[in-house]
Amino acid sequence: MGSLFPIFIISLTLWFGVTSLVTGIFAAYFGAGKSRSIGTILMLIGLFCVAFVVATQFLEFGVLTEVWIWEHLLGILGAAVGGIVGLLLFLFCIMKA
Repeated sequence: MGSLFPIFIISLTLWFGVTSLVTGIFAAYFGAGKSRSIGTILMLIGLFCVAFVVATQFLEFGVLTEVWIWEHLLGILGAAVGGIVGLLLFLFCIMKA
């Protein structure tokens, strides 16, 4: 089964990146002034996180591995935590702008 912690971290990073990317695009498009610049920064952070995960998981190590149920559950948990953290970061930045 191997170590489950890397699966949690990869899922968290991927979904943090996706959430930051989507909320950054939203803020950059609909925002004005500071909100637009914060949205652009969030968008760049999201692009970096997603590119990092894709580069490390799909280009270097390959995709076909044996997967267990605990790995799926930790992946889902990591995705949920990453999405929530990304959304909270977006809300914090918008509230401070």
